[in-house]
Amino acid sequence: MNFVIERHTYLLEFDKRDPFVSQAYDVAYCDALAKRYKPIILDPLGYGRTPLPPEFLAYRLVNNHDGQRLCLIYEVYWTHQDCQWRQLNKDHEHDYEQIRIHFDLNKGIIT
Repeated sequence: MNFVIERHTYLLEFDKRDPFVSQAYDVAYCDALAKRYKPIILDPLGYGRTPLPPEFLAYRLVNNHDGQRLCLIYEVYWTHQDCQWRQLNKDHEHDYEQIRIHFDLNKGIIT
């Protein structure tokens, strides 16, 4: 399936074998789209003592069957998250974060 987002054309590769998604949706992949919207992981306010990069950043796309909506889901994992800020020590191990970006495929925009 081809679609256009912000004047860029992308092609979805579907994975029909994913058992962890509702029957109303399909799981797909598109490396070009995932690379374009890849989140920047950093500590912009300088609260962390030693900001550590994540161990991995993975993605998948969830598409509804009518082809009108698409959600790009990133999963980010750290073995250690340094969260010492504002005099509080919130450091912890094994931190997962999910980042979602929703697209309207009819309009070709991020919603």
